Amino acid sequence: MSENLTVIDREFENKRRMTHAGMAHWAGTGPRGTTCGDCFYLVSKPHGLGSTMRCDKYRQMMKHWGTAPIPRTTPSCKYFIERK
Repeated sequence: MSENLTVIDREFENKRRMTHAGMAHWAGTGPRGTTCGDCFYLVSKPHGLGSTMRCDKYRQMMKHWGTAPIPRTTPSCKYFIERK
């Protein structure tokens, strides 16, 4: 988003900034105080020589993996399911 544009909805803008490519929904829309690292859908996907954390809910909906890793500390989205 261009810095020259006026922000109308600050709450939405904050969620947009917290959201990473490959998330199933906007960050911060899940239960208060939860993170992607606590979510059932955040899984380790082999990538090159190592592995990265990706959202399996995104994969289920889009039929492919997201392009970027998702930090475990990202505020969770509305599809959050607590990891058992």
